Amino acid sequence: MAPSVLAKRVIAQLEKSSKDIVQGLASHYSLTPIEQRDRINDVRGMRAMAAAFSARIRRQMPLNRTKADIQQFLTVVETECRAMEGHVSHEFSS
Repeated sequence: MAPSVLAKRVIAQLEKSSKDIVQGLASHYSLTPIEQRDRINDVRGMRAMAAAFSARIRRQMPLNRTKADIQQFLTVVETECRAMEGHVSHEFSS
């Protein structure tokens, strides 16, 4: 399974645990126990990265904000998201 496919499945199943997601994949793709363990670690890594990315974005929004602060925040969000998307598309094209 390609990392991009796994990432899409992980993001679509936020309510499920990493183990539950992989158990569903295991039955569909006939994964061995070692492959299941590896996929659980992959899912956990994806979730940790997503949490770190979200926290980094959230920290950019000041509590007492003006319209200028909001515009600056949106600029930062756009820049961060474009950088992340560019990195991901580069990784998957290799």
